[in-house]
Amino acid sequence: MGKILEHIFENDRKNLIVFGCHHKVGTSWFLHILSPAAREFSLKFQYSRQTGIDEDTDIFFDDHSRLNPKEISREYRGVHLIRDPRDIIVSGYHYHKWTVEEWANQPKEHWQGKTYKEKINELDNLDSREGLRFEMHHVGRETIEEMMGWDYSNEHFLEVKFEELLKNKEVVFREIFRHYHFSESAIDRLMEIVELNDFKKLKKKVKGNHLRKGVSGDWKNHFDAEMVQEFKELFPGVLSTLGYEKDDNWG
Repeated sequence: MGKILEHIFENDRKNLIVFGCHHKVGTSWFLHILSPAAREFSLKFQYSRQTGIDEDTDIFFDDHSRLNPKEISREYRGVHLIRDPRDIIVSGYHYHKWTVEEWANQPKEHWQGKTYKEKINELDNLDSREGLRFEMHHVGRETIEEMMGWDYSNEHFLEVKFEELLKNKEVVFREIFRHYHFSESAIDRLMEIVELNDFKKLKKKVKGNHLRKGVSGDWKNHFDAEMVQEFKELFPGVLSTLGYEKDDNWG
């Protein structure tokens, strides 16, 4: 049973809370914050992909941001989290070499019966750059295209960069909770949950290697000149559009 506060929401204004992120963009971290937050205040938490929102849901979590906000039929407040696409590729490359997720362990005819995990490991054993390149052309590319397809003009959503969260955790999380219209007393409780599930602490609790580094700029340790050029050719203008570089004259 959740804790009882006189006012959970500012002026008792209870909107549907929507959180959207992307693959390798804080999914596990936010699950360990928003799910306990729902329990704390006796709110219904729904974690779904490309499915409808239940009528009694209070907090809706979409880890690929594939929900169409235009289909939400009630008042809502949302947060959309993105990350430097280059770090998404590096993080995905490491994660997919060991993941137990079902989709990555299904044999595919076009890879001669190998799974995504087997294919990336096969290439990685030959040359780590080939494993990284494979990730960039497949799941990494899909994730980047999803981020680019998002409607950043939606005033109901607060746009947040993963890097800003890491750098200014206290400030950004409070901004997120205020955007959701939580009361100040509720936000104080929520910040306790954030502290209990600090990214560094969470890495020790989560099984496997799901939370590897969570640092900004790790791509610099993996991208050589060829990878930089290939990224630019595959994703022209992406970094400047998302606010990670001024133009394509980086690297």
